[in-house]
Amino acid sequence: MNDQGPATSAPAAGTTDTWELRWTAAELPVLKDAWSTMPVDMSSSTVIEDHDVYLLTGSPWINLKLRRRTDALKLKRLCGRSLEGFERWRTEFDTPLPVGRAIAERALGLLRARALVETLSVAATTDDALEIIATVLAPDRIVEAHKWRRLYHRGSCPVDDVRFQVSGSAFRSIGVESASVQALRTFVSELTAERLGNPRNYMQFLYRQV
Repeated sequence: MNDQGPATSAPAAGTTDTWELRWTAAELPVLKDAWSTMPVDMSSSTVIEDHDVYLLTGSPWINLKLRRRTDALKLKRLCGRSLEGFERWRTEFDTPLPVGRAIAERALGLLRARALVETLSVAATTDDALEIIATVLAPDRIVEAHKWRRLYHRGSCPVDDVRFQVSGSAFRSIGVESASVQALRTFVSELTAERLGNPRNYMQFLYRQV
């Protein structure tokens, strides 16, 4: 795909597009060591603890998850990839529970479980929603990730530095993003990217784990 993506993929009302590049592995260098110039101010962030439950649809282009910290259901879809590997992700919804019928239909359609629309639409907590979904979704398609995140900024580009655990094993992820692919190019050019290895987003990582 090119930078613009398919002509039919313009964002709909209420959605947002973000260009991202992420590295995920068991080991990655310390964030400050990944920059060749203009080091990140490591004192500018505090740790945010997250507990996300990924609902695997069968497609690595779809990131559907329940967020325990905010009791919300979120859907991101990979809509494009530049020649350099920068990915254009579209947030289609990030909705607090209960999500209502329309969002429940969209999520359950991806999981091929539309019969649960009525019950999922009124689920008030992540545990409630997960209990409903687990009645039809195989255990290996429900992946819990306990995360400890630090968020930084370099100009207009957020940097996401994450340590996380899946099934008791520890991993590391570093992501950079921007609304502008050109801003992301400039940002990544400051990285000592070869130290980070091949980019791998969360969904690519998770599908290799299950």
